[in-house]
Amino acid sequence: YIERDVHDLTQVGDQGKFLKFMTVLAACTGRLLNLASVARDVNISPPTAERWLSILQTSQIVYLLRPYHNNLIKRAVKTPKIYFMDTGLAAYLTKWNTPEVMQNGAMAGPFFETFVIAEIIKSYLNRGKDAPIYFYRDKDMNEIDLLIQHDHTLCPIEIKKHADPDKKDISAFRVLDRIPGADRGPGGVVCMYDNLITLKDEDKVIPVKYFRAGVPPARGRKGALRLRPPENVRPLAAENSRPEDLVAGEFATFCDACLAGNDP
Repeated sequence: YIERDVHDLTQVGDQGKFLKFMTVLAACTGRLLNLASVARDVNISPPTAERWLSILQTSQIVYLLRPYHNNLIKRAVKTPKIYFMDTGLAAYLTKWNTPEVMQNGAMAGPFFETFVIAEIIKSYLNRGKDAPIYFYRDKDMNEIDLLIQHDHTLCPIEIKKHADPDKKDISAFRVLDRIPGADRGPGGVVCMYDNLITLKDEDKVIPVKYFRAGVPPARGRKGALRLRPPENVRPLAAENSRPEDLVAGEFATFCDACLAGNDP
């Protein structure tokens, strides 16, 4: 990648530092991006960090998820979150080399969130569309992992690496009711629970195994998310995967698809 793709995009003078830059970013996946801090860790200038980040975005190695805000929201955080589009690559760079460590280590939650976000982004890209997605966080510490926007409707999604969803997981959804000019649509919690069930009102528990690659969430009545179970649930990676495939394979054991769209 560094020798061919990066060279085709722009000249990177120090490939060793560029690899370290990728490694530091991989350790940030699923979190707010502080690019100035990353630049200090790699010992490069802020302009170089911005240029290298642009290279990774252009080559679709990383994705910056922008926070939702409008001119009427005064307390919203405006710093983006960074996600690696390939959890296997992120695990390889950060040396999380076994599924057991990945499942139980400090990065398990961010990697799980990264997997879900990346699959949703890919589902839109496979349809030739930009993903209309954001996250929400304000200075009062209210946070929603994902907002899927359809016109003026915001469908909130929480992503939790556990199998015991609770109404407290969606408590932050209420902040959407206070956003001028936006309607709150149905949402849910993506987690490791086995069945698609109603959690509260129009908010669902969405098993991560329901992810369907290539099919974007679609708008139903008032922006409602249409869900259906996968026809065939199967691992996406072979049992004897390479180290860089371990995380993708481990999570794919539980999932193969999600948030399916409406059929014509």
